[in-house]
Amino acid sequence: MLSPNPLKKPCPCGSGRKARYCCLRAEALDKKNEILSMRTYQARKKITRQLIQFSKSFDLQNSLPEAWLFFSSGSAEEPSIDILPIFMPWFYYRWDARTDEDNDGEPSPYHSLAGMYLRRQGHLLDQIERQCLESGFDAPLSFFKVVDTVPGKELTVKDLLRDDDYPELRLNDISLSRCARPGAIFLGLVFQLHGVATAEGAAPLMIPPEATGEILALRKDIKEDYGDLNNEALFECEDVTLDLYWTFADRSKMLPTITNTSGEFMRLQTLYFDSDDQASVVKALVPLARDPEIISETLEQLNFAEIPDKISFKWLSSKPSKKLQGRTIYGDFTVTKDSLTVAVNSDERATRVKKEIAKRLGALVRFRMTSYLNAEKSVEIPSEPVPMNQTGQMSLSQMPEDVRKSVTAMAAAHKKKWFDTPIPMLSGQSPRDAAKTDQGRKELELLIETYTYRHEGIPDNPMASLFNPTEDEIRSELGL
Repeated sequence: MLSPNPLKKPCPCGSGRKARYCCLRAEALDKKNEILSMRTYQARKKITRQLIQFSKSFDLQNSLPEAWLFFSSGSAEEPSIDILPIFMPWFYYRWDARTDEDNDGEPSPYHSLAGMYLRRQGHLLDQIERQCLESGFDAPLSFFKVVDTVPGKELTVKDLLRDDDYPELRLNDISLSRCARPGAIFLGLVFQLHGVATAEGAAPLMIPPEATGEILALRKDIKEDYGDLNNEALFECEDVTLDLYWTFADRSKMLPTITNTSGEFMRLQTLYFDSDDQASVVKALVPLARDPEIISETLEQLNFAEIPDKISFKWLSSKPSKKLQGRTIYGDFTVTKDSLTVAVNSDERATRVKKEIAKRLGALVRFRMTSYLNAEKSVEIPSEPVPMNQTGQMSLSQMPEDVRKSVTAMAAAHKKKWFDTPIPMLSGQSPRDAAKTDQGRKELELLIETYTYRHEGIPDNPMASLFNPTEDEIRSELGL
């Protein structure tokens, strides 16, 4: 007796449908899509190699600089290596490669190098390869927001310059899926063919979620000017799309300015001096400690049977600061048998320390070097480095006392005022006012998404958490 056809059996998933119309069909479709995706990937790689080879037959001495000038929004800088993965595909598919002699009308993607390649050598391509090449003519630059990722495999993105009902795209991109996190936005060229989307090029900058509002404002302008958000409209507006990208790029280079209690730019540094007379150095400098008790205790150490290897004290301001409710610390002095080191937090205080030491000690000490400590790296120095947390920043407890007090006070005030401070991302409203309307609540959710994006997968940053309210604090305070 013949065994029943497994295709006609009920599906094991329990749906009640026959297997051939349920999970087996879905598996077959997945397999078909996987094969198509791999075939498309191979075709795109081949086309890219051939476009590079084809472009060598053209004199690009003028075309490339002109294209870069447009792409970079007028930058005089040479293109960096990390921008080439998006600039070169854009150049191949978008830049008008015609010379003045053969310029016979309005430019179109088919006047690009890719278009010329298609006309001259398209007969050598198979169907998939030709379709892959042609799909590039329908791919304008756009901003894509990462919705979800499977690191090392794929990511789901939403085109922010399209209408809200435009479908999300699934990109089979190994490298991009590893570096992009949900919420991040990137400028890209995404080619689509038979339901398979591929990021042909992606700019190196991962733009934070708070930029969504500016991108949606650009989308609104495009729709008002062109009446639609189709390919033609986005092609026409590539210049303003690029302008906005470079605005984000410039903004990403700007770091917040941190100052000490005197309003000076904070630059942590240590001054090193050579000296052979520990006792004379201590006697000359310890009066800067101002406190009679500290001065007495420090001088007493010079009378010990065995003088300590290190004698430390602080240079304090002559008068207490109302703001700090204490004295300002100008420098931390450490005197050994053969050296003097002074830790300060600004160039201005370093200069003041050098002048004071020269006045009090003259030829007894010799300046040797300055080492700097910043958020990116600790310069290797002879003495013990200041402990740092895993983010590469000094922890609050390791900051000079006056700076620590100032930072803590600033953080508490900032956190309290934040809920009533107008924020551009909330259309100029404060978080408290925004929470009163539906549109404001949507913008607040985007703000919270930005918070999540900034902190997810990032080592604990005590300074950030000190200044910024947490998601729970925001939702609790605003009743979200």
